[in-house]
Order: sequence, then structure tokens, then C-alpha cells
Amino acid sequence: VLVGIFFVTKGTFGQLTCEWQYLFDEFTKDPMIVEGRRLRIEAKERVKSVFHAKEFGKIINFKTPEIAKVSLKQTAALPSPFKIPPTR
Repeated sequence: VLVGIFFVTKGTFGQLTCEWQYLFDEFTKDPMIVEGRRLRIEAKERVKSVFHAKEFGKIINFKTPEIAKVSLKQTAALPSPFKIPPTR
């Protein structure tokens, strides 16, 4: 099962566009809250565009710290390569 975070926007005519995405196996750290209301995602380096701009993740801004915390909690509940399965 491949799971990740997708940033989707809705266009003027109702179309949905995936602006960016990161699968959990691309994460280099667990997502974290920074500056109160920002969710920071750190991911493996990507090379994009003609200018070879490197991306190391994204910061998602939320309206309130509470919404950011709920989003982090929901993200933490999903399968992650950083979680070690319990042994019997």
C-alpha cells in the first residue's frame, strides 16, 4: 500500500489538480508542526525543471494551530516507514 500526502487544488471550473505529492517512503523525517500552525514535511531530494531546483519537502500553512495539530494527528495515524511494527 502506497500512502502519502497530496496537495490538491480546485480550479475555477471545478476541476481538481494535484499540485504536488509525497509518498511516505519519500519522507526523511516524520511530519512536524513548526511556528504553531505550519506542518513541515521533509522528503528525499528531487530534481525538477530546467533549472534543477531541488525540493526537500513542503510547509503547509493552516489558519489555526488547532487545524495543524489535527492534520498532524491524522497523518501520524497512517502507515509510515518510520514506525517500527511491534514484535511478538
